[in-house]
Amino acid sequence: MNASAFETRNRTLRPVYLAAGLAAIGLPIVSGAALTASLFFPSFWVYAFYVMAAVFAVNLGNVGVFLGISRARIGPARFRDLLSIGAVLSGVCLAVVVVLGGMSASLGG
Repeated sequence: MNASAFETRNRTLRPVYLAAGLAAIGLPIVSGAALTASLFFPSFWVYAFYVMAAVFAVNLGNVGVFLGISRARIGPARFRDLLSIGAVLSGVCLAVVVVLGGMSASLGG
């Protein structure tokens, strides 16, 4: 049984798509690490609100890029799958920032 040319071409990702997909996954991981560092190390507490705002903006942009690309059906399906994983991780980061912002607002911080 031979695979058609379309199936063979669609199995692997081009380097550009792979790099963009991995960047979409790595972005919430790095921003989550920065958020964790700003909250747990006392020397970074001064910058915690700035880091929270930056993490919120970057991850909101990541979700927006995913929504735009998935609605327009740009790139192969595996590329959009990698972007969806990054969007879910960005959603988790957004939820953490919103909850931490609400907690600090209710505590008067």
